[in-house]
Amino acid sequence: MGKQSKITITHYLNTNLKPYKINGEDYYPIYLQVTAKRKTTKIRSLMFEEYYTENDFKEIFSFEDEDDRVQVENEITIFENVAKLIIGAIGDFDTTFYAKYINFSNSISIWKPDTECLEYDGKKISTFSKNSIFGFALDTLYLEMTNEVKETTIFEFFNKENQNKAIEYIKSKGVENVEDVLNDINNLMFYASLDYFSYYLEASQKTKDLKELYELLFENYNRIISEKLFKKYGV
Repeated sequence: MGKQSKITITHYLNTNLKPYKINGEDYYPIYLQVTAKRKTTKIRSLMFEEYYTENDFKEIFSFEDEDDRVQVENEITIFENVAKLIIGAIGDFDTTFYAKYINFSNSISIWKPDTECLEYDGKKISTFSKNSIFGFALDTLYLEMTNEVKETTIFEFFNKENQNKAIEYIKSKGVENVEDVLNDINNLMFYASLDYFSYYLEASQKTKDLKELYELLFENYNRIISEKLFKKYGV
């Protein structure tokens, strides 16, 4: 197996943009700079959505407030997980694909993609069965992540808190190689979501071109992930 690409992620206050002025003070949005495979992209933060002064930014990243630290770590983990998944799927860090998927993932529930049915070489299995390849019913993990107010998005599922919560839940089911199993679940969720992501890319000509570039991936996502999991788990 090849060496995993190093991924570097940093929050910064984007003072290169025209400031939003309030009472004579300059306010700017927070962005993340992401570098992988010798490519860099800059994406506006989805967790720090307001405008901030330079002092606000320094205060947030002093981590004197524990909630700020948690939010920062959660967002970095999301951006890192998505980068790993995309690089694993296409073998490259396509910055347009990445930026679009990040925003898409924040708009779709973990329940939406079909992560239940896997089919390969004439065989079909359900990951929602208690005897699934993961050692437990996958939908029970989703229920663990869901509250009475709103469904968890894919974006939220990939954050540090929820990934740790998933690890503890999988451990409670007596599963070995817990982190490896969670990695497979993350991959399954990513591949299954490509069906909806392909429609999301219909919004503009630029993203339509992206869909055409990765047409084979969008057409064969279920077979690709099913084959990987069938072979790995000896189905």
